[in-house]
Amino acid sequence: AQRNELCRDVANLVSCVKKSIDRGKIRALGSKDGYSMSDSLGRAMFIYSECPSTLDGLSNEMKQSITSNDGSDGKAVSPYEACIDVFNILRDLNLDIHPSHFSYAIRAACHEFRWEEAANLFLSQIDGDDTDMASGGFVPIDPSLGWDQPLEVGLYAVARDSLYKLKKAEEGEEDVDISPSKRVFETAMKMCMISPSGQENYILAAGSALGRAGLWRDCLDFSTDSNSISSYGPSIA
Repeated sequence: AQRNELCRDVANLVSCVKKSIDRGKIRALGSKDGYSMSDSLGRAMFIYSECPSTLDGLSNEMKQSITSNDGSDGKAVSPYEACIDVFNILRDLNLDIHPSHFSYAIRAACHEFRWEEAANLFLSQIDGDDTDMASGGFVPIDPSLGWDQPLEVGLYAVARDSLYKLKKAEEGEEDVDISPSKRVFETAMKMCMISPSGQENYILAAGSALGRAGLWRDCLDFSTDSNSISSYGPSIA
């Protein structure tokens, strides 16, 4: 209950910021004020990322914590979409979007089983594709290990997106030309090219993410294949 109350209060605060921007009361910020606003909005995203992933079973009062910002139509807004709103605010204020912001949005998307959106957010930091969420690409990902770290959460999103697409392919609904493990390890190798010092942790995190996604057998087959060892080095095994 306390978490939902906090989420509701944060949603109201973010709504006030958006209204102030629309009315011209808040414009592009710089120096200390810009840093403080970016940090505050990042904390809002952190709270969104810890919100419940569903409205089912919640009381009407709790549902208010993740309803639309103005509360007029009562339509539920997902924590992930609330994070995307914060991205838009940061852009409107010409503020930097930090890796932690991406991490919170990715976690929120994972909580809602929105694997493709979560994976695309993570990959946009590495590839810099021309999307609304692109960060410019080639961003060094923090190599710290742990489920609460951006690295493993992001690779987990890629693994789950790959698994979902593989199942769709098996049902004849989608074409897949790459195995989940190959896609995850290729992502890890892209990160190695950006930040070679993190190579060992990137490879370890790839295996951990695949295992958490239930793809441990696919990971084992891929990592012990001679072609994989030749391409990615002995550390993959």
